[in-house]
Amino acid sequence: MADELLWLRSRSDRRVSKENNVLKVRCPICGISCLWQDNPWRPFCSERCRLLDLGNWAAGDYRIAGAAASPIEEEEEEP
Repeated sequence: MADELLWLRSRSDRRVSKENNVLKVRCPICGISCLWQDNPWRPFCSERCRLLDLGNWAAGDYRIAGAAASPIEEEEEEP
């Protein structure tokens, strides 16, 4: 967990703030500030945002840029 906290604090995109020894992060879906510790849905603020993110992955909304893949050619069966 210490590695996770170090990674979060090292990011420069202002998604993390540490006030009074309480680590707060911004939800990647809605942007609401939420606590990191004891949050069962982290890095999300709620189960709703967690499920929205899962739906985005399932729908193919998150993609890695790259060259287009060639279609798979089906092998012809010999009689």
